[in-house]
Amino acid sequence: MSCLTPDRIYAYLDGDLPEPERLALEAHLAGCGGCRAAVAERRLLAEAADGLALIDIPDDFAASVAARLPLGKPLEAARKPVFLRPAAWAAAFVVLALAGAGGMLLTGASLPELARASGRFLWADIQGLTSFLARSVAYAAVAARVLGRLLIQLFEGFRVLTSLIGPEVRLACLAAALVLAGAGFALWRRKPHGERS
Repeated sequence: MSCLTPDRIYAYLDGDLPEPERLALEAHLAGCGGCRAAVAERRLLAEAADGLALIDIPDDFAASVAARLPLGKPLEAARKPVFLRPAAWAAAFVVLALAGAGGMLLTGASLPELARASGRFLWADIQGLTSFLARSVAYAAVAARVLGRLLIQLFEGFRVLTSLIGPEVRLACLAAALVLAGAGFALWRRKPHGERS
């Protein structure tokens, strides 16, 4: 007999195998430590799952979630971008006209001279911004490589850690996570409607 599949193990644990298959499987288990361990692990999981309390979901749960969705309300993303609004163009024109007039009054320069000086000033800013963006991209690439290596090491450490603990500890961690999730859900359900974020 080949090694057992999870389906056959659960059929065995649930008592769904016919008598001849059950006897053949038990004979196989007597001589195969790997399959015995797999059956023992699945038995622990099945017993733990049977011992979990069922979460009572109220009948109006779906309706209460749907009532909180922003259906029918205008979404911010659906609005026109600022640069497509005529009022924004008019405001930009007024600001530029006032800045040009103020610059001419304060410096005594003509409009073309003021435009050339503004262009040189803006070009220096654009060059500085371009240099800053190039350095930022280089730093972001280095940070991404470091973060990637850190995550790989973290996952490798987690894999090694989980390989050292037995199925009982894994089962206890899973049960604790499910209990905490259930408790968090129960606390969330008990808050008055106005306090939920």
